[in-house]
Amino acid sequence: MLSADITGSPTRTYDGTNLATLSAADFRLTGFVAGQGASVTQTRGTFASADAGQRAVIAGLGAGDFTAQGDTRLSNYILPTTAAGAGRISPAVLTASIVGNPTKAYDGNTSATLNTGNFALSGLVSGQSISVNQTVGTYDAETPGPRTVTAGLLGGNFIPAGGVSLSNYVLPTLATGAGTISESTSGDPVKDILVGLGVPEDEANATSRQAAFAGGTPRVYIPFPAPGSLSTLRSNGLAILPGILEGQSGQTASGLQSGLSTVESGAPVINGSDSILLQGSRSKRWTIFVPMASGPSDQDAGDR
Repeated sequence: MLSADITGSPTRTYDGTNLATLSAADFRLTGFVAGQGASVTQTRGTFASADAGQRAVIAGLGAGDFTAQGDTRLSNYILPTTAAGAGRISPAVLTASIVGNPTKAYDGNTSATLNTGNFALSGLVSGQSISVNQTVGTYDAETPGPRTVTAGLLGGNFIPAGGVSLSNYVLPTLATGAGTISESTSGDPVKDILVGLGVPEDEANATSRQAAFAGGTPRVYIPFPAPGSLSTLRSNGLAILPGILEGQSGQTASGLQSGLSTVESGAPVINGSDSILLQGSRSKRWTIFVPMASGPSDQDAGDR
């Protein structure tokens, strides 16, 4: 009488079924007379479970599943009808990407707000579904334009649909994809100019709401030292400010002095009625008059 075993731990990747694919090398037959033998041609077996992990494998055998070797006569033996042994189903590997072009208005930082619809998972078994609940990502730069968004992922960020087991998958730890930071288009020219200079959007909102008007000229207050790229203007960078304001406001902003020595001492820098005035000191605050339209001469600037 012969006996059959499954050897070599046949392994495959999780696919939602318990089917096992076998080869002759996965079978061992014992009980032959010395010098005789046979091989097994059965190629199908069954794992004890469809889930990933170490699994027992069993295969049914019929007379046609044996091929005699040499002078062996299979009629001299009682052939086994089953073979069993250890096998393994490996977890399927998932990859994650960010989709839907997550977009925000420029606010001076790289933070990205995401939702479930911004994630796509590939590698899932057909009919299965897993959602991602990560809401925080990062743009590769804070400046407006096409950007790459990255989000870190932990096990708790994956929510399986009914009946799906996360243990059947190797979960991704990162998702990337295309996103966009758009130019600020709030309709508020004061806010847009501040955001364009690097002031965070929430602070630009507050500053704009505090703006007063003198002779048709918005008066904007920015705390000192200012955040974002405005801070860099303290190092002889004021020469770039006229061009920025001119592009934002459509007004000419020429003649602005480079360097901040006069500003930091508290003395005003004045460039004409339709240009720009900066004043303030380290211990106080900046005041930026942004020309938006022609109007009467500036009135008293008030508290500075």
